[in-house]
Amino acid sequence: MVVLLVLAAAGVVAVVAWQRQVQEQADRQRMSRLRMVLTGPSGLDSLKPDAFEFAVRDLLRRDGYRAEKVGQSNDQSVDVLADDPMGRRWALQCKHKQDPLNG
Repeated sequence: MVVLLVLAAAGVVAVVAWQRQVQEQADRQRMSRLRMVLTGPSGLDSLKPDAFEFAVRDLLRRDGYRAEKVGQSNDQSVDVLADDPMGRRWALQCKHKQDPLNG
């Protein structure tokens, strides 16, 4: 019986460690894409409105916020919801306009 409990506990620890590793890999990939967007030839200016909302979400996550993109195209409402490290709730409306002559 004790052996089964030890094996079950080891299995739980292994699954949690694997999930953490998968999440850290996804976070590294997201930050790498964000870094490329911010430092690329046109940076944020080259993004479509939906991608701009994801970039805002990722910047908030980078800075310790829990953030989710919730907006839809042309919703004229909240695009990103976030909780800052102090527990305050933020509702952001993102506006990203492109110069019609440049893109």
